[in-house]
Amino acid sequence: MFFNYIKIAWRNILRKKMFAFINVIGLAVGISTCFVMLLMIDFENGFDRAHVAGDRIYRIYSSFSGAFTGTNRGTVTGAGPYIRDNFTQVEKVTQFFDMGGNKVTIGKPDAEPVIFRDGIKAVVTDSSFFDMFSAYQWIAGDPKTSLNGINQVVLTETAFRKYFGNEVSFADQLGTTITYRDSIATTLTGVVKDIPFRTDFKFTDFISVATAEKFMVRLNDWRGTNSGHQTFIQLKPGTTPSDMTPMLAGLQAKYKETHAENEFQIEYLLQPLSDLHFNPELGIFNSAGDVANKSTLKIFALVALLILSIAAINYINLETAQATRRAKEIGIRKVLGSSRANLVLQFLSESLLLPLVAAALALPLSQFALLFFDDFVSPDMSLNLTDPATIGYLAGLVLAVGLAAGVYPAFVLSKFLPVKALKSQIYTEKGKSISVILRKTLTIFQFTFSQILIACCLLMIWQINFLSDKELGFKKDEIVVVSTPWRESETKKERLLNELSSLPEISAISVHDDPPSSDGWSSDIFKSYNKEGNELIHDVHMKRGRVDYLSFYEIEMIAGRLYLPNDSLKEVVINEKFAGDMGFQTPQDAVNRQVSRGDKKYTIVGVVKNFHNRSLHSEIDPMVIVYKEDGGDIALKLDAGGLAEADAVVDKIKAVWEGVYPDHPIRYQFLDELVNNFYESERRTVKLASTATIIAIIISCLGLFGLVSFSTIQRTKEIGIRKVLGASVGSIVKLMSRDFLTLVVIASLVAAPVAYWLGMKWLEDFAYSIEPGVLLFLLTGVVALLIAFATVAQQAFKAATENPVNALRNE
Repeated sequence: MFFNYIKIAWRNILRKKMFAFINVIGLAVGISTCFVMLLMIDFENGFDRAHVAGDRIYRIYSSFSGAFTGTNRGTVTGAGPYIRDNFTQVEKVTQFFDMGGNKVTIGKPDAEPVIFRDGIKAVVTDSSFFDMFSAYQWIAGDPKTSLNGINQVVLTETAFRKYFGNEVSFADQLGTTITYRDSIATTLTGVVKDIPFRTDFKFTDFISVATAEKFMVRLNDWRGTNSGHQTFIQLKPGTTPSDMTPMLAGLQAKYKETHAENEFQIEYLLQPLSDLHFNPELGIFNSAGDVANKSTLKIFALVALLILSIAAINYINLETAQATRRAKEIGIRKVLGSSRANLVLQFLSESLLLPLVAAALALPLSQFALLFFDDFVSPDMSLNLTDPATIGYLAGLVLAVGLAAGVYPAFVLSKFLPVKALKSQIYTEKGKSISVILRKTLTIFQFTFSQILIACCLLMIWQINFLSDKELGFKKDEIVVVSTPWRESETKKERLLNELSSLPEISAISVHDDPPSSDGWSSDIFKSYNKEGNELIHDVHMKRGRVDYLSFYEIEMIAGRLYLPNDSLKEVVINEKFAGDMGFQTPQDAVNRQVSRGDKKYTIVGVVKNFHNRSLHSEIDPMVIVYKEDGGDIALKLDAGGLAEADAVVDKIKAVWEGVYPDHPIRYQFLDELVNNFYESERRTVKLASTATIIAIIISCLGLFGLVSFSTIQRTKEIGIRKVLGASVGSIVKLMSRDFLTLVVIASLVAAPVAYWLGMKWLEDFAYSIEPGVLLFLLTGVVALLIAFATVAQQAFKAATENPVNALRNE
């Protein structure tokens, strides 16, 4: 019986090819969109979910308030020993200290040493790390002693194979010397397997904690908080985070003993292990990449679900609109003894068959989507049809779409009375009215959603254009910033400067720590006194550079002068924002005033016009610019000829670099690209939103095209009579288009306030933004009307230009 239903369903699909095509295309796009989103959500939610007792593991992080406000994912190094001695509800404690990028040298007998620089994530820790994160399985070495002594290192299996190759046994290499940063020689004492599930713990080299001071890590220290100093605890069974509040208060009090003079307070808080991958404020680990944003995933999931919904709406609309064409089939089936249940099964079989066909088309579309959005999804994410979860998601989507799209048509069509069905009198006035209202409501929903996407997408594009075009207060074009190696001699840097200055394509050079705007910054607490003599506390951003810093970046000086090239003079230049925060009415009033930083006093000798030192997500910060001779960055200004051949100039810069620093890969970036990268996340969002908008419009138009086509078929004779009676083509197109375009206008009125609210919520993340005006929503409505009119008018014009004789002969 079931196969009979499938056979009949397939014949019905073939009999109405155009409507089947519309449904299959719409469902395929909707299913692939939803499928890819499900894969993305599953992928992001899969990080670090399989750790033993993972639900009881927490990271301790620092939250500052007062003169300095912010959070830091790290702690002081003294936190770990204090917790071991005083936290009675803690089962395990571990600390590790991220060493960042490292140069690794592998010494081999009778061969030149092999040097590695890329893909190295070294941390200093002890055996407690592997005790808490037991997913690292030991291959070689003793877990209890491999990190107990000084100058010991344990590698992951991947790092071991990278350093020694695939043909070497693990045990044979124990005792090998591995040198870090040219001078820190360690002995290989163990090898562990990589974590077998998705994880953010992608560390490769584990160096014994007794070696910490060689990496300039002070153990049991309470002075500085570093984002690379991580502290994790595992609570005892039955202990809740709230139970830890008194103990964390004790940790805070211990910190305060060392920082009694500070003008800020610290609070230690717990972050669940499951939150590491999703917290944008704290991030994951140093150099661990971007976090996944839960809110963004939820929004994209909602958009994907709505796209799938409008594809299902097309099916419902077209099936209920075609009810009269199947009336006699239903009547005959009922007269011959078919029950309503059998008819429902028949229609549900048909509604499930279409999504199955659509799913086959959705798979290549999904693969294309993953490639198209390669800058948005993780490179580790793929479409794996052997994965049971992937198959389950696809089967679930097919079943859900088939039932959701087919239930209403099945139950509506199956309830027709046989006598009325055979006479094609299937609707009472009430029934017909309900069906029409449903179709109109669903069509309004489709175009409301489409217009919300259009408006939001336009808003995002305008905002990003605004961010890209806004004057930042400094020169950012035609400038290349090169970062010099850490701990290299100043002699090499001066040699590099001399050779770069000889290149004719470079018109100016500046040495500093950071360009005017960057993704990293330095800040400190400064004190000043207002006119009444009251002490003011300021959290101030700092820039350090030589005396050419302001002129190189064309930053405008509005009062006073530049600092002199002498560190001992303690002269600073500040920005307008800092002068205003100190209470000065004019920039000139701040000149020759003093500010203090710790126990050092500085004289303000100049004030510069405000410039944006961070992305436009943030307001301009109070800032000081101080003299520094030996900055870590070299900025190169290209002349007009050099700019025209930027790639050739970069090749020359690389050649000079390799002559000075042959063992260090060059790190450089064009400053305008660095600034534009502030908004890379928003650009990816626009790319996704634009694609979703186009998909929603296409699916909505497909549905509208189907409804217009069916309406035209129903009104064929009416159109013929009107033409015979003298109606023009224009009047017939107007008649056929009016009802559908009215629905689009209603959708515009519904979409405008929703899109405005969503747009304003998105713009809250920016300190500087555009104001969504009436033009945005007028443009959105006009675009939607034009798209809908083009869809409707094409069919209406075709019907209006048909020979009326053929229409009047049609039975």
